[in-house]
Amino acid sequence: MMELYRQTEDSVLGVLIADAEVNAAEVFSRVKPEDFVTGISRSIFETCRDMYNRGDAIDPLTVQAACGSEFMSWIDELNKISPSSRYCSAYVDKLLELSKRYRLQKLFRDALDQNMAGVPMEELIGKIECMNEILAADNDRRSLTMLDLGVDFFGHVGVKRTFIDWGFDELNRYVKVKPKHYVLIGARPSAGKTAFALQTAIYMAQKHNVTFFSFETDAETIEDRIMAANAYVDLAHIQSGELSEDEMRLLVKTKSDLLNRNFHFYEASGITVEEIRAVTNKNKSDIIVIDYLQLIRSRRRYKDEYGEITEITKALQRLAKSGVCVIALSQLSRSGEGMSALRGSGQLEQDADVVLMLDYPAEDDAKSDEEKADLEAGRLRVIDIVKNKNGPRGSIPFWFCGTQQRFLVQWKGFYHSQLRMMEDEADAAASA
Repeated sequence: MMELYRQTEDSVLGVLIADAEVNAAEVFSRVKPEDFVTGISRSIFETCRDMYNRGDAIDPLTVQAACGSEFMSWIDELNKISPSSRYCSAYVDKLLELSKRYRLQKLFRDALDQNMAGVPMEELIGKIECMNEILAADNDRRSLTMLDLGVDFFGHVGVKRTFIDWGFDELNRYVKVKPKHYVLIGARPSAGKTAFALQTAIYMAQKHNVTFFSFETDAETIEDRIMAANAYVDLAHIQSGELSEDEMRLLVKTKSDLLNRNFHFYEASGITVEEIRAVTNKNKSDIIVIDYLQLIRSRRRYKDEYGEITEITKALQRLAKSGVCVIALSQLSRSGEGMSALRGSGQLEQDADVVLMLDYPAEDDAKSDEEKADLEAGRLRVIDIVKNKNGPRGSIPFWFCGTQQRFLVQWKGFYHSQLRMMEDEADAAASA
């Protein structure tokens, strides 16, 4: 492979120097110095790039003068090769392919050596992360002409776009996400962020492959919550084992209904983003939910939480860009409002495509006696859309059934619905 690599390097430099007026723009927009494995070739490329940036002419004579006498024989050899300029794109394609293969081969060998030496698993996973980033890199799609953009647009214009269904019509109208998007859901403790994330994840698993990474909730607790929310059965009855015949029938039916959901649960305590990526790839998931971001372990030690969270959120953003919808829950700091309350780093709001805030509504928002009573009882929630790259911001009122760990969007006539009556009956039964 190395002989072919060197020949390809020579071909790219040959067409560049022989006809820079035609080929320089393509070569310098796609090729980087690290794509050259030969030190002399890399130096000649960097010299030519500097000349191009200064506006200097690039030809065999000017390049020899700029590189110096020690490179003269090498440049003479390039001139003798005389590759055809019309094959410039093919030469560049081959160079980028060989560069990717070379870096993968080097990382693979390093990983084998480290594995034999017994290094910690997180370091091996770090190597795998680097391999994934190399495979995901796409030099050819970074720069698009107006013609490229126009052709791509008319290739899908008039076709209805599909987005991930949250399971709530009102939320779907506001928040349109798909794979490659990074979503943050911020909430303070006990606001119901795990219940909300779990409910949406189970719903999304009807059409998508979903992995739920839980950093603080065990599998048994998750099982109880899933069954309570989807069977409309009181969570306390499940936990106590005191279930009626009707409740058992509902649970059995719900189990059958949920078996076809493509949902994976992963107890994630103490793992890194690299391990999250490895599990995501293994499960072939297109949506992952992380509960919650501040508990992810960073690969390095930092003096403060700011550095750790910055590293973690950047890694999650890279994971999203590789083709996965990342939905990460985040704790909020005691002080601050809106996105400034996201705990750990201002980088969170910079990296996310969508930021949702789950909280209790303000007392002023409760107008009727029923609303005030529900607010006092902890039944009301609101989701504030504080950042939304592809849609408007706004607030959506929710009703939270704590006994079943289930969210419902409020609607007109909400307080006269059977659902409200069901909650009242559950409260009465609990106090009896």
